[in-house]
Amino acid sequence: SEGIFIFDEKAGKKEHPSFNTIIRKVINNDSIIFGGTFFENGEVMINQPESFIPVFEYSNNSVTFHYASTYYIEENETEYLLFLEGYDEDWLHPTKITFKEYTNLREGDYTFKVKAKNVYGIESEVAEYSFTVLPPWYRTTWAYLGYLILFILFVWLVVKLNTRRLQKDKERLEGIVKERTAEVVKQKEEIERKNKHITDSIE
Repeated sequence: SEGIFIFDEKAGKKEHPSFNTIIRKVINNDSIIFGGTFFENGEVMINQPESFIPVFEYSNNSVTFHYASTYYIEENETEYLLFLEGYDEDWLHPTKITFKEYTNLREGDYTFKVKAKNVYGIESEVAEYSFTVLPPWYRTTWAYLGYLILFILFVWLVVKLNTRRLQKDKERLEGIVKERTAEVVKQKEEIERKNKHITDSIE
């Protein structure tokens, strides 16, 4: 009454259509900086051109990525594997969430990578997006140069003050030596005077 089911072991396996993962948009500081397509000279670019690599100030060091898969069979079961080169040590655990936020990134060059895995366990190609975060002003090359100059000035000042202190100590010791020498000379003259007086008295 429920019909007849036929299994044909000779039937070939069903081919699964290929699919991609796309980065739909990139948000930085509440502004959309990438809308899913690279245009250069009026043409659509598949990969991110080097001229399209954005540079973020350190105060805007939080980035959110939105991504999707072009595989629509059981799409609610599609999982995404994420990796931020320069931040993550390895690919993160698969997730069904279609966005990822990174906050408080340190200065450096980063490449966000994402790939999808469909319900059959087949993975897509990796989609990538690169960007750079500038260092804060106190960690720039000019800041380090300033720190070096200040350190040199500090060492020079310490040496100068120490030299002045040693010079004063030297002058003070020289004064003490002169004073003691004068006392010795005075005592010697006093002795010689007494000796002469005694010699004169004897004579």
